[in-house]
Amino acid sequence: MNPLALQQVSDFSDFTRGRDLSDFLRDNSIGSGTRAPPFHLRISPDGCHIHVVLSKPRADLMTCDKRRSSAQIRSQSGLVVSPAKRSPVADVVYLDRGRAGGGSALLVAFEDGTAEFWRFCEPDSGWHRLHGSDLCDTPGAKVVSVCAAGGRIVWCERRRPVENPSEENPPLLDGPRLCFTYSICSRAFELDQETVRLGRAEVVLRDGPPFVVVASAENVYLLPDSRASAPGSTSRLLLGWSPCRDQVAVYSICEGSILMAEPSAAAKGSDFRRLVSECLVALLAADPVELRSFSTTGDGGLVLLLSSGWICVMNVDGVLRRVHRLAENGATSNCDRISMNAYSDCLAVVEGRVLHVIDLQCGLELGRIPLRDDGILFLNHDERHVPHLLTDTGLFLVRLHELDSVLEEVVFEEACRRYQTRTLSGMQLTVDKMMSEGKLQAPILLSSVLRDYLKERTTSVLTASESQLRRHCEILVQEELVRLLRTELNGKDVLYLNVVFSSFPSESWEAVQTLLRLSETKDGALSSEAPAAVWRTVLAPVQPEDTSVLLTPLPIFELLCRLFLLFQPGQLPLFVDLAQQHAIGPSHSSSGSLIGQPLYKRAISVLLGPGCSQDLEVELLLRSGRPNGVLQALRLLLDQGQWGQAVGLAERFCGRSPLLNKEIFTTLLRKGCQYRNLDPYLDRIRALCPEDMTASSIIRVVLESLSGSGSEPLPFRNRGDHLTVAPLRPLLAHVLQRETRPHYGYGDLTRFSAIPPPIPPRRPRGASLPALPPSLSALLQL
Repeated sequence: MNPLALQQVSDFSDFTRGRDLSDFLRDNSIGSGTRAPPFHLRISPDGCHIHVVLSKPRADLMTCDKRRSSAQIRSQSGLVVSPAKRSPVADVVYLDRGRAGGGSALLVAFEDGTAEFWRFCEPDSGWHRLHGSDLCDTPGAKVVSVCAAGGRIVWCERRRPVENPSEENPPLLDGPRLCFTYSICSRAFELDQETVRLGRAEVVLRDGPPFVVVASAENVYLLPDSRASAPGSTSRLLLGWSPCRDQVAVYSICEGSILMAEPSAAAKGSDFRRLVSECLVALLAADPVELRSFSTTGDGGLVLLLSSGWICVMNVDGVLRRVHRLAENGATSNCDRISMNAYSDCLAVVEGRVLHVIDLQCGLELGRIPLRDDGILFLNHDERHVPHLLTDTGLFLVRLHELDSVLEEVVFEEACRRYQTRTLSGMQLTVDKMMSEGKLQAPILLSSVLRDYLKERTTSVLTASESQLRRHCEILVQEELVRLLRTELNGKDVLYLNVVFSSFPSESWEAVQTLLRLSETKDGALSSEAPAAVWRTVLAPVQPEDTSVLLTPLPIFELLCRLFLLFQPGQLPLFVDLAQQHAIGPSHSSSGSLIGQPLYKRAISVLLGPGCSQDLEVELLLRSGRPNGVLQALRLLLDQGQWGQAVGLAERFCGRSPLLNKEIFTTLLRKGCQYRNLDPYLDRIRALCPEDMTASSIIRVVLESLSGSGSEPLPFRNRGDHLTVAPLRPLLAHVLQRETRPHYGYGDLTRFSAIPPPIPPRRPRGASLPALPPSLSALLQL
């Protein structure tokens, strides 16, 4: 059953000049096929006024108003532009009704840069001219497009080209110099019942190609103008201007990312050439995708239809999300006959003579209707969620009959197909099989029903409390985890899990604990009873595909570490220990090739960012058991000024190996030469001195540490914040005493293997040590 139906609400009989409008639309055809139409239509936000801006055979403006009564028909006064006006109408724009007060306020912009303001008054049902003025302050300027947003009028104008352009501004991209003679300007306005006050004209962007200015909430977007002969490379980008922040941003249509953003200088504006030159490489490397149609959203974003057939939603931050592919072959046919508009959570698209309605949340096509006539979609502010359609025969509403029941039916049918396939085949479904057969649309759809539909209507057939709703989501997420983690994942599966985890974090946390069967042992460690195949999938370093969908998509192990960091940060090191046990088990090779980087490094990569605790990083480094990890943890503690903890760590790990002992002691010695904060711990540091460390090597380390600390040539300076000889004297004396102690080499041990070595002569009490080398003796006397 097709859930869509058209309901006619007017056949133009209740509009003034309705017969003329109907004949005009029928003769000229709204869609116009592949030829350029001799007019364009504008419809008021309340659907009561239709404006036809004519361009051929003569420039004119036809206005049709909806009649309310016979008395109003007789007293109707239409919108008539100034008789002496010979310039064509560039566009008509409705102004904010909140600023306009009562009735509808309209701006009529002419190509020669002038403008007229009109108001439609309800008592006498007629249009009254409020004000007329020059919009542009540049002689000879020509207005191309105009819009209104945030109490400002924004327009694109073409200025006279400079006769002798400066060589400092060469031609940009692949276009001729004359293509970059357009500027984006704006003016603030205040609208009262009878007057209009305009602010001074300001330049937002100068020396650019022709743009179509579009207002979406408080933002203004500059879209490539397909009507003008703009350079081909500029069709790969669009610009955005935020009046409240006064910032111009460059977006890529292909990648959906902000390539450049900077504040625009007041009264001078940003320079298009310089803006684009800084991101020229990214623009030229992008795929040659063109913008075929667009629509604004209620939150300040855009819905874009690209020449590849993809419908994408671009948020205010520049993130581009693919929603639906309109054409099966990847390219739209007869794209000149396309009209589209966004209505709350759905999008209506008229392609040729077919009306499509698409869910913007999940990308599902809700239905399609063949049309007998060409049509144009528009938005009625009184019914923002209902698509409105204007055709040659009148105005229509697109009704979505029992849409929620249709969604539930689709979910049920999908579940039945999955159950029947499993039952009849007797085999477990694989990811490739599901993707090739177009299955597994139910979980996303069902979660949408559970999270939105049931939450807003408890009066529905299926009712659920908040706890029941959360439990349903947990079950869904757990089923998806079980299905995916028991198969060999690819990049699309990992990207899908990123979406699931970001949409349902708490439910994902519960599902992970259940799937891995995590429990805490008596000694405080974590244990898992999950199969080895699950751990093999968890630890695999599979990278997500199509990273434009999310800002930072992560592999599975990193996803689980992020969940621990969010809900149980203290157990993150225990989880890494548990994963390491399974990584070196029989299901993995000891080389670690199946897990990529060491697990402690993969876990630390999740910690990077503002506000992350460095204590967790130190603990992860120490639990790795690797010498480099221990040294890195020691340096982190020293950089944080945690001197006591650093010395305690050194005492704990120095006995692991002679090489690690030497590295730790050298690190502490270098740090002690640069800061006096380690003076209270010098006795403990001296006890860590390796046996093979000589006085000469200690002095060499000291000199190297102090060589770049200042401009003075002396290594020891008598200041409070630098090392002096006094702290080093006990250490050097200790090492020198050890160096002068008699010892036997390996040759002596073999020579006296049968007889114990002779006892060295005992020195009398009070006798001095053997004489020191002259250089060291002189140093100690400083």
